[in-house]
Amino acid sequence: MPIPPELPIPLPPSSDYHKQSYEVPGTKRPGQTGHYRSTAFPFLTLDNPTGFTNLVEFFDSGRKHVPGDHPMLGKRPVVGKNPLKYADYYEWWTWDAVDVRRRYVGSAVHKLFEDRVIGGPLRAVGIYSGNSPGTARVLIVAGVFSRLSAAWMLVDLATHAYDLVSVPLYDTLGKDTVEFIINHTDMPLIFVTSQHIPKLLKISSKIPTLKIIVAMEPLELESKTILAAWGEQVGVKIMDLPELEEFGKANIKPVIYPNPDTIATICYTSGTTGQPKGVVLTHGNLASACYAQLHGLNFKEVPICMAFLPLAHCYGRMAVIGTIGRGGSLGFWSNDPLLLLEDIKILRPTMLPAVPRVLNRIYQAGTLAAKMPGVKGALFRHALQVKLDRLHTTGVQTHAFWDRLVFKKARSAPMSTAAIDFLKVATNADIMEENVGSATRVWPFDATASGTVGPPHPNTEIKLVDVPAMGYTAEDKPRPRGELCIRSDACFRYYYKDEANTKAAIDEEGWQHTGDVGEIDETS
Repeated sequence: MPIPPELPIPLPPSSDYHKQSYEVPGTKRPGQTGHYRSTAFPFLTLDNPTGFTNLVEFFDSGRKHVPGDHPMLGKRPVVGKNPLKYADYYEWWTWDAVDVRRRYVGSAVHKLFEDRVIGGPLRAVGIYSGNSPGTARVLIVAGVFSRLSAAWMLVDLATHAYDLVSVPLYDTLGKDTVEFIINHTDMPLIFVTSQHIPKLLKISSKIPTLKIIVAMEPLELESKTILAAWGEQVGVKIMDLPELEEFGKANIKPVIYPNPDTIATICYTSGTTGQPKGVVLTHGNLASACYAQLHGLNFKEVPICMAFLPLAHCYGRMAVIGTIGRGGSLGFWSNDPLLLLEDIKILRPTMLPAVPRVLNRIYQAGTLAAKMPGVKGALFRHALQVKLDRLHTTGVQTHAFWDRLVFKKARSAPMSTAAIDFLKVATNADIMEENVGSATRVWPFDATASGTVGPPHPNTEIKLVDVPAMGYTAEDKPRPRGELCIRSDACFRYYYKDEANTKAAIDEEGWQHTGDVGEIDETS
């Protein structure tokens, strides 16, 4: 694959911040707007790619950007158990180490399918764990250092490279939902945290396709012996990750490069309104999404990404895949909201994928300073207003004097318009909002972007469709309003074994109807 000369792909100098998208001529129809595309880049499809068409290529790209000993997956080790205490540094697996181990894991599972020890139409592999050490307290007592976050990524990278379909399961799912997903995908093998092994063995009669459970951390001999005996009674083999890797090392196979239509993963919805739906994503879908996300980012350094969003969620995974494509480092949080800011301070990330709820909490904590009585409160309010005025008039969010005097602590941590503006001037970080995972994103250092989700990515078309029941139409003045619809090679193909919900979400022209209401502002 030809690696683009520069990753990420910066916003062209000629980009017009006053016209960030354009309406494709001849596409407007009654009851909807025309189709909008980005003005900054040529329209990107998998038929005329300039970058990536599968996920394996992202790993190859990362390896070409950094040396083999560059840090790749890291977390803070546990240094005390009573009370629980984490080190003030990150411990890392290098790119070389991850490359070798993903080949061992992938080769092992591929061999099991090849020899028909396990089967299934999808070659589905489950990952039932949080991307953080949820079992840390148990493991500390056993004297074992938990690496579950790195192991989650290791397994996922192995599935990318060996024609396997990863099926992530949220760590908090109830047994009925876990049972449904395993049966729905005919899953024969699942990677789990050790705490989930008894749960699965108890329901083994209800999940007959499951034949192998792999613990994502080394099992103590006594525990492994007991669990293996229990598993033998119900027809399920119990292994741990080191054992599986040894098997893969003895049966090593070359990496497989899938075509864009090959299924990469099935991500299940929460199931809060009925049975969960399986969102089918191909290698082409995710490659298109992650490559598009690398457009319009004006930084040169190799990224350090704080990974605290669930990797079972598409947005969290796209963020880390994009980081990998640039040869970046992924630092995982300590699985404690009270330690998140401390994790950030120690890691010093250059990228922080987050959701509004988290950023709004930081905003709420920060604005308490503005309510302080006396000189400190007055000083903070004045400094904040100076920086906000500068942001709104010039787009510049730094200030040499007030940054040093007032906002120094806020920057070591790294939604409303007010929250975004506050975070920009308090942290000196550019806050770039996105929508629908990878459909739109604001341009860097856009002074007018707060409260918007920006123009389409270069691989995406958007349009608004009338919602008469709510009074929203494409003819509304001064801004068209309606249901946001998107069309892109990044859009999911279908819901697995669910034709009815697929037809409700994706129309015959390939438009995904999001259910979100939006409006097109003057910069579009």
